[in-house]
Amino acid sequence: MIYRLKKAGVPCIYGDASKPDVLSGAALEKAKLLVCTFPSFLDVELTVINARVINPRIDIVARVERDLDAQILKGIGVNALVKPQFEVSLEITRHALHRYGLTTIEINYLLNSLREGTMS
Repeated sequence: MIYRLKKAGVPCIYGDASKPDVLSGAALEKAKLLVCTFPSFLDVELTVINARVINPRIDIVARVERDLDAQILKGIGVNALVKPQFEVSLEITRHALHRYGLTTIEINYLLNSLREGTMS
């Protein structure tokens, strides 16, 4: 895939983004956004730490599984977190509520309330 992208003239980098030399080759100092989707918390944490050294202002979105890890990532500067298992459960809930007859507005309100933790 990388070979085909490079051949087509698409700028791309292949490597472990938790390594500073890979990140430095990505022109991160000019980037506006970094998305970390590693399943490994340690890889995400190292990538965020190294990215913040290169570009302290970059917006970072990261995947996270555990609440404790989410607190750590927020503490080191991750701007937004996505919990894949939680999002899957919300999507299943969306389908169930739709079949039950709720409107899109009602469903979105309920799902956003669950995401924000404001639903009791």
